[in-house]
Amino acid sequence: MCLLWFAVFFGIRPHLSCVTGRPQCRQKCAVAMWFKAFSKMIVAFVLGAITCPSAYGQVMCSLGPGQSMYTPYHDQPPTPRAAIELKRIYSLLCPRGCGGYILVSNDTVPNAMAQVIGWGQTKIAYASHFMNKIAQQYGFGATFGILAHEFGHHIDFHTTPPWMNNSWSRELKADAWAGCALARAIVNPEQIQNALRALAAYPSPSHPGWPQRNQAVRLGFVNCDGQWLNQFSPAY
Repeated sequence: MCLLWFAVFFGIRPHLSCVTGRPQCRQKCAVAMWFKAFSKMIVAFVLGAITCPSAYGQVMCSLGPGQSMYTPYHDQPPTPRAAIELKRIYSLLCPRGCGGYILVSNDTVPNAMAQVIGWGQTKIAYASHFMNKIAQQYGFGATFGILAHEFGHHIDFHTTPPWMNNSWSRELKADAWAGCALARAIVNPEQIQNALRALAAYPSPSHPGWPQRNQAVRLGFVNCDGQWLNQFSPAY
C-alpha cells in the first residue's frame, strides 16, 4: 500500500502542444508539467503518510526511565568488546541472516535502545557509562544480556519460532530472544546469572514485572537447548 500511492502518480504524459507547439507554448507547457509532477509528489507523500505511516525512526525499546532524549548527532563507534558481543549474538540468533544492524555508542541514550532505521535495518545504541557501570556492577555476561535483549527486538521483526508466545508484548519477546542467545552462547552459569541480574535491574518503562519477564527468558533459554538452573531467577 505504501508503494501504491507513489506508483499511481508515476508517468505524466505531456500534452501534444508540448511537443508540436510554438516555443512559448512548449516553455509554458514544461513549467505546467513540472508543477503538476511536484503537486502529485506532495499529494503522494501526504496520502502515503496517512495510509501507511512509516516505522522508520521508531524507538522499539529504551532501557531507561522516561522518554529517550537520544540525539543521533552524537553517535560514536562502539567499543571493540560491544561490537564483538553483538556480532556473536547475531551469529547465534541469525545463522542464515536476518536483515542488518548498526551499533553505536551515544551518551544521550538513557541506557540502551533499539531503533528502526530502514526496511529490515535496526540501530542499537547504548550509553558508554551505562555499559561500563553494569559490567563493573554485575561482571562478565551483563553487557551481553543487555545487547541480546536489544537485538531481540530486531529479530522479532524477521522471524517467529514455534515456541514463541505470540500473545506477549515486544518486550517479553525480546527477553525470550535474549534467553535464547544466552543458551546458545554456552557461557558458564555465573555469566548467565550476571546477564539476568542486569536485565532484571534495568527494565524499560513498558516492561512487566520480573516474574513474568523471567518466564519469557526461561522459555527462550530452554527452547534453544539450554539447561535452566534454579539459580537463574534473580528476585527483583
